[in-house]
Amino acid sequence: MYIAKRRTRRKRSKNQTPPRDQATLIEEKKRVEREKEYYERNLRAARNERAQTREKILRLEQQLSKLFQEDRQKSIIRRLLDTPSKLAQQKANPLVAELTRLRRGKAFRFDGREFDTEGLVRYCEAEGSLRSVRVAGIEKELKARLALDARSAREREAAERRQRQEERRKQQAALAAVRLEKQRELAESVRRKLPRDHPCPYCGQELGTSPHADHIYPVSRGGLSVISNMVFVCQICNQNKADMPIIDFADAHSSI
Repeated sequence: MYIAKRRTRRKRSKNQTPPRDQATLIEEKKRVEREKEYYERNLRAARNERAQTREKILRLEQQLSKLFQEDRQKSIIRRLLDTPSKLAQQKANPLVAELTRLRRGKAFRFDGREFDTEGLVRYCEAEGSLRSVRVAGIEKELKARLALDARSAREREAAERRQRQEERRKQQAALAAVRLEKQRELAESVRRKLPRDHPCPYCGQELGTSPHADHIYPVSRGGLSVISNMVFVCQICNQNKADMPIIDFADAHSSI
């Protein structure tokens, strides 16, 4: 009978709790599956041994039955008394001894314990079933861990996406500031070329002593600092208009 050598495992301290991450769970699952395969392999060997023993017992019982039946047929007295002859008893003794030995069962040393064939079958069945339950539990925990890792990955991706968006926003704000500064510098150059000999185009009043150069279409909305988009207006209209497009300003201050 084949009895596989079981791999020894290092005993783990009761106070030591291993981290239940994905790699640990996968490694533990592989280990328990190896143990399960170990018990299943020995269970098959034990069952095979049991089947062979039962077959031998049946064959010996048939031989004994045939031996005594043939012996009784040779004598009417023995048939009536149902007592075997000395010769038949001598022939039967080794068969009976072998039958007794087979019924007693073979002793096996397994996992540091003594078993007969039937006990070894029951032990391997129980240990194999226990490993099957453990594998199912590990698979369930592994599934939960994978779901948790996937959720953590999604959260990290969302955080990285928000960080990238924030970085792009900052870059765009920096570029906008540069463009705005350039527009201001250009606006100052264009401002010196704008005519002042006209009333305020928004309200029709005098420009006053301190007129403002206004962008008709605001710079903050993509307006350019060119002569066609700039005009001197009175201080009040410039403050009221702020960064509104001219159409919105006209609608909001139609009474001016």
